[in-house]
Amino acid sequence: MALITGKENTYFERSLQKLGYDAEKESIPSAPCTLAFCNLMRSVAKTGTLGEMLAVIVVCEWSYLCWGERVLPFTKRENFKCYEWVDLHSGSGFESVVEYLRGLLDKEEVFLSEPEKFAVKARFQEAVQCEEDFFNFAYSNED
Repeated sequence: MALITGKENTYFERSLQKLGYDAEKESIPSAPCTLAFCNLMRSVAKTGTLGEMLAVIVVCEWSYLCWGERVLPFTKRENFKCYEWVDLHSGSGFESVVEYLRGLLDKEEVFLSEPEKFAVKARFQEAVQCEEDFFNFAYSNED
């Protein structure tokens, strides 16, 4: 996990600092789509099976890989807030992480009962919906 989160963490710290965000003075901005995703992540972390957890993280990372690869050619290096986010979520290194996570999810299937498979599928679909809602929100310029 440190492989995935280490660079993201420092990216977020630097970006939030550059944007003038003070976590101790300000509340975290939220929208229905981000709240839904946070709730899904908390629920899966608290009560989900390994398969459910993998289903959610695979959707997150896989969708960002697809997005990152698509927008990388149009992202200006000078804009570190955007470029580094895209750079973190594109390329062969990140692609291998996504492939590894997908492989873990595929392998988990043999250990699941039919009801557990149904639950994993439901979490996967819920995560897809959260990602779709997030991207629709982000591109709509809504507050």
